[in-house]
Amino acid sequence: MSAVVDEARARLGRLEPGMPGWFSPHASVSVALVMYGKVGTLRLPSSFEDGSRPEESKAVIRLAHTTVRRHVIDVNPNSSMRFFVHSWNPNLGSFIDRLYTPLWSQHDTLESNEPVFSAGTSLSRALKAVRLAERTRGQPFDLIACWRHDLHFSGSLRWKELPRAQLWFPSMCCAPDLKGLKDRSWVTPSNQRRKAACHSEGGTYSDYCRASWFMSMVGSGRDLATEAHYNYWVNDWLFVAPSHTAHTFRAIASHLELYSEALRLVGIRLKWMHFYWSAHVHHVLGAASGVRALPLRASVDLWVPHAGSRGRECRTNTTVHDLLPRRPEPVWGGFAHALCPPHEHGRVTCPWTSPRCMADTPNGNANGD
Repeated sequence: MSAVVDEARARLGRLEPGMPGWFSPHASVSVALVMYGKVGTLRLPSSFEDGSRPEESKAVIRLAHTTVRRHVIDVNPNSSMRFFVHSWNPNLGSFIDRLYTPLWSQHDTLESNEPVFSAGTSLSRALKAVRLAERTRGQPFDLIACWRHDLHFSGSLRWKELPRAQLWFPSMCCAPDLKGLKDRSWVTPSNQRRKAACHSEGGTYSDYCRASWFMSMVGSGRDLATEAHYNYWVNDWLFVAPSHTAHTFRAIASHLELYSEALRLVGIRLKWMHFYWSAHVHHVLGAASGVRALPLRASVDLWVPHAGSRGRECRTNTTVHDLLPRRPEPVWGGFAHALCPPHEHGRVTCPWTSPRCMADTPNGNANGD
């Protein structure tokens, strides 16, 4: 890459000198649970919500809280966990606080509609409160987990099950990106396996995520650098990190232009947090090889409600791993491979409304638990 690109990345690197530490979580860890951002509704993402549907937003919060209690709080009985909550929804603040009883909360009037700045500022304020609490308690939390208000869990996040890492993101695999592939002989047999597994036309097979695939959805990415395809996409619903590493994410809001410039130089101009978190991992932390996937897969074990049934999937035991093409673009430090790990790569997933998912999805407990 050019000297201009190198210097842009070096400026980010100077924000946080030194490598983040590795950590092996255990059953009795102390964890700060950080919730941040603006709350949307069951149908609208937060960026389109104007605050005129408070009851719909309350439904999102109530359901999210139920899943957090069931799949995070109750499954970690030996861990010490405290909530820190920031939102851009002052009209919902008391409702959120009654459910989560946070150690700290603040609910401010929205200051910007720019999504990365808004989310980054909200996250930064909550992390600042965590830092103050750590000083009061005389020691840092072992882990800090940060997620958006509308994140719903359908799989359990047990701290002791996290592999040793420098930080963790949700597992995420994507549909194969066909752009630029001349040999498509693998498509027909892959589709045959998919249809047989899902008993329907829907469904997909799991490949490594490419930034270009998402950018093409909005007519962008035509000048994307070769190295950007596999290295600048990470799920932005949730991350978990040791305390020191988590606090470095405050830099995104305060140095937004440095991140934007580094991304622009590889052809990424979309203001999506996926790209900014990726740039943070690579150029601020230098931790691509230390990233590991949480035992939760986006859209399967984690989901956001405004995507509806189209956004949720269920796993099958069918795989097309042996058929998927191998592309030549570089992967830094195994980054994309870690986020779509071997047991998920190639796996066929089916739409939530498919016969396969409806047949395999268990009902709730008959006693209402």
